[in-house]
Amino acid sequence: MNKAKMKELQLKIKKLRAQKLVKEMKEKEIEQKEKREDTQRQKIENKLLPKKKELLKKMLHWTNKFLKTELSKQLFAKTNDPIIIFYGNFNRVSLDKSGNLIYSKFCKYGGLGDHNINERLIRRLTFNYLKEVYEAMESDKIFDTIARELKDRIEDDE
Repeated sequence: MNKAKMKELQLKIKKLRAQKLVKEMKEKEIEQKEKREDTQRQKIENKLLPKKKELLKKMLHWTNKFLKTELSKQLFAKTNDPIIIFYGNFNRVSLDKSGNLIYSKFCKYGGLGDHNINERLIRRLTFNYLKEVYEAMESDKIFDTIARELKDRIEDDE
């Protein structure tokens, strides 16, 4: 290999290494920024923990009231399966016969797990999400979701 070609190859290698280094530095900078934002979000969510607990209390009060209704008794007379009461983005909240609120995460290919909504779980859920679920309960929007859920179940049984 002649000297000119060798020098050209060395320059290309040097340029590629420099590009790789710049790319790694940008990725590291983005990662650090995301980490700072996550830390900031977590601080905000930690400050909102008392409000989250209050929302949980209100949500559980709603479920206790709902379970005493005739509608609830009719729904659970037909099935022991939890009833979906709220749909979010890749998640949902269901109510079981015992009054437990169940948070479920899922993706395109299936479920990622179900968890009872309790004081431990609300630390991981955002205040805005809990507020959205509670507002759906209070606005009776939940009954549209329940009706859709029951319609789907009836169609599946046929």
